[in-house]
Amino acid sequence: MLIEQIYQWVKNIAFYLILITAVMNVLPNNNYKKYVKLFTGMVLVLLVLSPITSLLKLNRTMDFTFLTSSFEQELNELDDQAETFEYAQKSRLFSGYEEEVAKEIGEVVEQDGLYPVDVQVVMEEDESSEDYGSIRQIHITAAYSQKQAEGIYIEPVRIGTEKKEDYQPESMEEINIKNDLERFYNISASNINISIQR
Repeated sequence: MLIEQIYQWVKNIAFYLILITAVMNVLPNNNYKKYVKLFTGMVLVLLVLSPITSLLKLNRTMDFTFLTSSFEQELNELDDQAETFEYAQKSRLFSGYEEEVAKEIGEVVEQDGLYPVDVQVVMEEDESSEDYGSIRQIHITAAYSQKQAEGIYIEPVRIGTEKKEDYQPESMEEINIKNDLERFYNISASNINISIQR
């Protein structure tokens, strides 16, 4: 019985060495050979020590350790995938909400007699912030006529030494829109930027 086990052990080692020699000769690239040698060397050590490990019943311990480490690695990979999926899901949710709010703001702009050209909504996406999920800023570009809103707007060219005014007072429409949005979305008027194409 013992002789058969020793014979089987020697046979396994011999077969493994022949197999590894064949694999090493088939490998085309020398860059991979050092990694293959490292791996095959570790397997050879396990094969040589297999009678001792089976005698001391270390096989089960090694199997359990290997399974545990594999399971932990898979759990870590699943956690990473879940975080990535959760981030993508939140990003899609915020994008959808921003689009819906932008549509509603466009309707508010139309009610005040203007035509929305572009509406952008910026949400607070930082989970650590106490304002998480609320609207941070609103940027509105509007026009006085539908033709202006649908067409390409080109700012009038000014020639000469005429100085362009840096500050233009807010129109009644801008004030009304800001007041409506401030009340409805609970956002400060200073965070609402309105540009009306004249």
